Amino acid sequence: VANVSFREHDLVRGAVFNKFALVLCRNVMIYFNQPLQNQVLKLLHESLFKYGYLIIGSKESLIWCEISNKFIVVNNEEKIYKKIKD
Repeated sequence: VANVSFREHDLVRGAVFNKFALVLCRNVMIYFNQPLQNQVLKLLHESLFKYGYLIIGSKESLIWCEISNKFIVVNNEEKIYKKIKD
């Protein structure tokens, strides 16, 4: 598929390397402590275009993190969020 690219990225040590319309990060952050989760969520936020989508795992949430007000919930059951602020 011409418009899709798959990339491997180190969420702990990596930096923003591109902007994406969709980021899937499912069932990874459940293994991180809260400060690391917050760091990763900031990185994912910076990696999304405005109005891009972030999909996380069913046991994960953005509610408590520092950037929670920069997303809206599209589907809470499926954990789909839309970036609304840079």
